[in-house]
Amino acid sequence: MILIVSPNLAVDQTIHVDHLEAGQVHRSKSTQREPGGKGINVARVLTTLRVPCLLTGFVGGSQGEFITRGLQSEQIPFLPCLIQNESRTCYLLLDDENARQTVVNEPGPGISPGEVDLLVSIFRQQLDKASWVIFSGTLPPGVPDALFAELISLAQATGKPTLLDCSGSALRPAVQARPFLLKINHAEAAALIEAPITGTDKAANAANSLQSEYASLAMITLGAAGAVLASEQATCLFVPPAIHARNSVGSGDAALAGLAAGLIQGLSTEELGKLAMAAGAANALHGGGHCTLTEIAELKSQVQCQRIDVER
Repeated sequence: MILIVSPNLAVDQTIHVDHLEAGQVHRSKSTQREPGGKGINVARVLTTLRVPCLLTGFVGGSQGEFITRGLQSEQIPFLPCLIQNESRTCYLLLDDENARQTVVNEPGPGISPGEVDLLVSIFRQQLDKASWVIFSGTLPPGVPDALFAELISLAQATGKPTLLDCSGSALRPAVQARPFLLKINHAEAAALIEAPITGTDKAANAANSLQSEYASLAMITLGAAGAVLASEQATCLFVPPAIHARNSVGSGDAALAGLAAGLIQGLSTEELGKLAMAAGAANALHGGGHCTLTEIAELKSQVQCQRIDVER
């Protein structure tokens, strides 16, 4: 079982418009609400890949009840950490004409020290049952920046490998705890190495640097250009197949789920990256962690892999 810790869960409200133009009044074509947040996207794709998982994170108020009911209906195992404040909403504005997404994320509810302690307690209770642990997403207000680092250290003390995908002020202390795998996008990687990342060669060098300093595996995602994955054995560029992307929100989370599933299967660096890219591309057909096993399998065969020589 993979334990997924995603503190800042949300309700995703997706609004479709024909054409989005800043400063103008729009009428929506349709609106959907569903449980959201990076950890939920990961859990959806792991479930699609038939990998057992358990998700935990903060939920509160009527929004939190909506998230809990929604996950139950999707049959995604969920252990809520209940809080006093209302869970956040994330707004996804989909421009259907141009196939573009504009995302507005609320920062999240204020979390008390006692509620942080409760999440840590839940984590300790479930850790023995887990074979791997994923830490995903941002930390809501009131949560110490070092929380992920603390939990990574607890997992390592019990021999449980960890996968990390976070951003903001929590990222640096978290990577210093040396997770087994680090998956971040190019903007987060640039902030971490304090240098711009332009082009695949620089991305490959950055991934290799992050792998050497912080993790056994490091992936930097590059949007439609694909991703680079660095291991001790190789550094590879993965280019996904050309698709008609409808909603790319959650594709990085889908890639993380692919990495987790591949690690459980013991895949090579090349096959690991192909599965991650296929899951990310399959998500982009729908968004929000929604895809099918057939889509992932078909797209995996079309992912291109190229080894890149980097200085080691």
